[in-house]
Amino acid sequence: MQEIDQLNQRANTMEMEWWLTHDLFSLQWWIIVIVNLAFIGLLLFFIDRNRTMTILLAFLVGFSLVGFVDQTGKFFRFWSYPHQFLPFSENFNAVDFFAIPIMFTLIYQRFGTWRAYLIAAVVFSLLSSYIGEPIFVFLDIYKLDNWTYTKSFFALCVMSVFLKAMVDWMVGKREQVHTDTDHKVAFSFFKSKQKV
Repeated sequence: MQEIDQLNQRANTMEMEWWLTHDLFSLQWWIIVIVNLAFIGLLLFFIDRNRTMTILLAFLVGFSLVGFVDQTGKFFRFWSYPHQFLPFSENFNAVDFFAIPIMFTLIYQRFGTWRAYLIAAVVFSLLSSYIGEPIFVFLDIYKLDNWTYTKSFFALCVMSVFLKAMVDWMVGKREQVHTDTDHKVAFSFFKSKQKV
């Protein structure tokens, strides 16, 4: 185990040195920054101010989900990123670490019913898998090692379904707690009025 730790430390040091000398402020690095800043701006501009907590919850779920899938894919050598935004943070390595969760979030915000949501999610997954990913592969920002664009399409569809199901469940639980609390407050108020 100690030998593995030493090898990991050596690999991390080499990766950091390479990033500082070859990757930081390169064309690909700036593309990663600009793409994600653009999507952050998109979210800030279109976010529903009346549902801020719910929309931010959807973003956090999406960010966690995409980060988990991304790390799993890299661990099993399905894909890799020749250029990284921050090499020491797994969740900020991908070219689209904010783009995918934000698009899922905006789709969740805009389309309330499952039917409309699924249609929008499938369209986005198609565009992302067959247009966005090939562009990033061409720019040498994203590399398919043991993966295909079709697998990406299905993975995005599954993630979008999981996101909506999870956020809907969490929002439903929150509303149920608020309803129960309101009923208890009203009941306590009614009992105190009776005593008077």
